[in-house]
Amino acid sequence: MINRTTGNTASILTAVIALLITPVLSFIIVLQSPLNVFSVNRSSLVDSAVYQYVADIILQGGLPYEDVFDHKGPLLYLIDAMSLKIGGVLALVY
Repeated sequence: MINRTTGNTASILTAVIALLITPVLSFIIVLQSPLNVFSVNRSSLVDSAVYQYVADIILQGGLPYEDVFDHKGPLLYLIDAMSLKIGGVLALVY
């Protein structure tokens, strides 16, 4: 006689494990998304971090497109450099 309850128990156990693991993995993936507004390290994922970096290089005496490069025009970086000079790092938080 064949015991079929062992096979059913194993597939039920597999289904339960999958149902428990799937939400956890989904949550981890969502947290790593650049579109996550609750991300702890969100500033490094947006353009404002690049603007602030280039503006900081300009304030240190560097030249845009020579010492640091980004494909946008220089006016944007000069405005950010002015904000850094006047208000410091917190002036650029937006």
